[in-house]
Amino acid sequence: MSLIAPLLTAALLAAVVAALLPDATRHRTPGSLAVWPGVAATALATLGLASALAESADIAGAALALLIVALTVVVQVYASRNLRGDPRSRGFFALSSLAALGSTTAIAANDVVLLAAGWTVSTLSMIALIASGGSGPQTRVAVRRSAVALLIGDAALWTAVVVATASTGSISLAALGSLDAASAAIVGALVAVAAIARAGSFPLHGWLPATAATTTPVSALLHAGFVNAGALLLLRFSPVPSAVGPWIAGVAGALTLLIATLAMLTRADVKGRLVHSTAAQMGFLLLACALGAYGLAFVHVIGHALFKASLFLGAGSAVEHALRARALPRPVPSRIGQVTGALLVGGTAAIALVAIDAFTHPTAAVVRAKRRRTAVGCVN
Repeated sequence: MSLIAPLLTAALLAAVVAALLPDATRHRTPGSLAVWPGVAATALATLGLASALAESADIAGAALALLIVALTVVVQVYASRNLRGDPRSRGFFALSSLAALGSTTAIAANDVVLLAAGWTVSTLSMIALIASGGSGPQTRVAVRRSAVALLIGDAALWTAVVVATASTGSISLAALGSLDAASAAIVGALVAVAAIARAGSFPLHGWLPATAATTTPVSALLHAGFVNAGALLLLRFSPVPSAVGPWIAGVAGALTLLIATLAMLTRADVKGRLVHSTAAQMGFLLLACALGAYGLAFVHVIGHALFKASLFLGAGSAVEHALRARALPRPVPSRIGQVTGALLVGGTAAIALVAIDAFTHPTAAVVRAKRRRTAVGCVN
């Protein structure tokens, strides 16, 4: 995948540039030219996965890269219709491509510095995407909360990078296994904080429910791919010889799983339920990684991403479907059918009662036969 990774990066950079180019036709949503380089990036990510399967090298990273790029293209195709006429559409296409670039860079990185750089690019792009939802008070609250929580996580990750590099003298991910006990505990705890912040888990969970006010394409990208990166970070730093990080991530994940599940049951709006459902799923994901079940976490990431993307993209048209169903004429109930059904139910109930009575209370003929047999027995 050494040659495919730079080509994938170039394709995503081309998507960012294409989103900013002026469009000659007025019938196309501004910025939607980014879809075509995104399609090329998806093809390259598919080749990268095939190469990883053939060489048995970093299959999880290649699969996640393909998942992120493909979902970004799908959401961009949806946004080309959903954001038509929206003056912020060009910014969405550019920032979504940039977020995909940062995520794939972090996935393909072999050293902690490049991983943290891609992680931060993805964070800043997502904060800008959340801010593109408008200028209302709900959007301002979402931007403020997400910026605080996510930047705390990024600061923790960069601090972990500094500590690991100073302790091992190397920026390679392979050198994490040689950390001393104190440095390993610090790095593990800081990485757990970064993963918790990205996953929207307790105690940095307040930013994720606030993003329910953002646009549907941004919500789909946020819940289908962005928050799942916490599992990848824990997987990349799994060689750290300390149980401090897994314990922190596990406790935070378990608490989030319980709190978010209860909160989901109290929300009446569709997107609010989906948001808390995502938080609960991310809590389960952190708990699985803390227990060392990375295979389970990997399968859960893919399933959750595909499922939540379809739900959020479908939530945008839920009101339209409800209005369409309400506009259809309601079927008139049939009186004949009601009478027939009542007779069938009543007849069935009567037959059942008679059968039960006959089974529990013997008839007079049966009683006389029993008495006759008893009298004959006494004479004999």
